[in-house]
Amino acid sequence: MQIAAVLIICIHSEGRVLPVRRLCSPTSILVQNMYIQLVQKYDIHKQHEVYVYPELDTISTDKNFRGTGLATEMCRKAVAQLKADGYKLVNCTFTNPISRKIGEKLGFKEGCRIYFNDLQYEDGTLVFGQAGNEHFVTETVLD
Repeated sequence: MQIAAVLIICIHSEGRVLPVRRLCSPTSILVQNMYIQLVQKYDIHKQHEVYVYPELDTISTDKNFRGTGLATEMCRKAVAQLKADGYKLVNCTFTNPISRKIGEKLGFKEGCRIYFNDLQYEDGTLVFGQAGNEHFVTETVLD
């Protein structure tokens, strides 16, 4: 048996803090802190006046199935089901140009972004070296 792709969905409720993943590497901890900053910067509960909303948390496709439209179709079906379940909006944090294309196809709108070049170690060196302007994380919603 081979797994072609994975889509993980989290349900956020205002006031409920999701467990923070236990990470070991300094880089992973910094990236996680960047996500936390992004979520705090663009408070979906306040921005869109919702108490509960779903998030497409993780989208991953096996390298043998990339470029086939599988991830896009999984997201499309998940969004349709979440809307049918009565959710007003769906959230997704996109981290790379390929996943952002999926978001664009489905109509996700950017709320805010943080560039990877803004992420530094305590000594001031950049975590991701000289990442280009296309390297950013974006917090998006689909109404």
